Amino acid sequence: MKIIRAEKAGFCFGVKRALDMAERTAQVSPTASLGPLIHNKQVVEKMEKQGVRVVGNVKETQAGDTLIIRSHGVPPEIYQEAQSCQVQIVDATCPFVQKAQRLAAESSKDSQVVVVGDRQHPEVQGILGWAGGNAIAIETLEEARELPSFEKLSVLAQTTLPAENFHLIVEELKKHTPVKGT
Repeated sequence: MKIIRAEKAGFCFGVKRALDMAERTAQVSPTASLGPLIHNKQVVEKMEKQGVRVVGNVKETQAGDTLIIRSHGVPPEIYQEAQSCQVQIVDATCPFVQKAQRLAAESSKDSQVVVVGDRQHPEVQGILGWAGGNAIAIETLEEARELPSFEKLSVLAQTTLPAENFHLIVEELKKHTPVKGT
């Protein structure tokens, strides 16, 4: 029998960080995560045994709870909603995702933001939220080809998007704006 070992295994830095933060938080207060901390049923079940329950929205929490924002991040409205519900937040958003969120917020002030990635993924939805109404998500090169031209365009990627796919789409999107950037 031949055994082939994956090049990469385990958790990425952002997920490991979120899990560590959730474990520490569960030791001191009632804790919920907004969606599963990781796409791994066994790890989610282990975290539930440690006191981290999964909720689908802020309204499922109670005053005094601590809500973990998972590594995917969330739109800004979630922070406001948690504050109005008297729910504490531990923000475990991956620093790389936070950077994309900041760039989306800044870029949306003077350009059309395009987020390349799975439009249903929580990370992409969060980034779109930080860009306000001035952002769209695309998933494929074909979708990029169908976009109209924009005066100015800023392109961001879901952090797990393969770089090769992103670069192909960016090359296409350069044809959709007169403003040339890097």
